[in-house]
Amino acid sequence: MNDNFEILKYVLPALIIIIPIYFLFTNYIKQQYRMKILDHQQGEGNSLLPLRFQACERLMLMLERMEPSSMFLRLNTGSLNSSQMRDMMLITVNQEFEYNLAQQLYISDDLWKIILLAKDQTANLILKCSEGVIDTDPSTVLISRYDALISQVKSSPLDTARSALKKELQTYI
Repeated sequence: MNDNFEILKYVLPALIIIIPIYFLFTNYIKQQYRMKILDHQQGEGNSLLPLRFQACERLMLMLERMEPSSMFLRLNTGSLNSSQMRDMMLITVNQEFEYNLAQQLYISDDLWKIILLAKDQTANLILKCSEGVIDTDPSTVLISRYDALISQVKSSPLDTARSALKKELQTYI
């Protein structure tokens, strides 16, 4: 019994000192780990900013290239009829969109939905303008119908997408 008391006399004070030191040390390690994670996240945010700006620039360019009036100027060779122009414009809208598909990684989901909607609505407007147009009509008939249709609405879907893109860009600044 006396030996047990002797052992307990040395072990008990050691435990009283070691246990609080253990908990303090583990809390310190956890705090340092949290600080490292926070530093890493802040560093990632700074490195993503140029990529986000570049994505916004590319998407703005895509929206401009999808604008039917600018497509008409780029695609019109003078020899296209309205059905050929319609097909070329629809192909161009889809190609521009597919080419910039990866940019969605750097923007918000809401903005991507707006851009997707603008692309679909633009294609639908091109199809709507081609309704009632004879396939052999000159391509100028198609674009004049598009201009007339757009003048009736407040803004085109592409204008709405451009505006949303500018607003998102402001949140990065």
